[in-house]
Amino acid sequence: MLRLAVLSSILFLSTAVQAVTPNAQVRSVPPSGVVQSSKYRSEEVAFTNSAAHVTLAGTLTIPLGPGPFPAVVLLSDMGAQDRDGTARSYRPLLMLADYLSQQGIAVLRFDDRGVGKSEGDNAATTTAERVKDAQAAVAFLRARPDMVPTRIGLIGHGEGGNVA
Repeated sequence: MLRLAVLSSILFLSTAVQAVTPNAQVRSVPPSGVVQSSKYRSEEVAFTNSAAHVTLAGTLTIPLGPGPFPAVVLLSDMGAQDRDGTARSYRPLLMLADYLSQQGIAVLRFDDRGVGKSEGDNAATTTAERVKDAQAAVAFLRARPDMVPTRIGLIGHGEGGNVA
């Protein structure tokens, strides 16, 4: 059942990308989870949700060239998710970040509380607290001179859609 859901998600993402840009290609992600591109650079970042006193760690992909850039924050589904939304060998948030950054959009994706390099207790985190984490991510991007503060959005998967 999981394999069918993952396959459906891959086909949906591929179809969606082709519908938006017919000549675009969805690249496969190497097992390391690191995608190299000549169109953007990646930074390991951390930001703080001061209301909850937790530091969240993530990856920010920034297009090459003169900024500032529009940006999005990717928000994961329910449960303990890493910044890539990893489900077995499938990393949908990494794939989406790769695609968007190649199109000139900076992307911030981060580990949920208590996952990877992020602090906190994921099991005790409510949806309202996840909203505060998303707000902290947006504030982090707005404070950066290489981002357009009025052109920052949220993209959520599953519960991340409710948070957005």
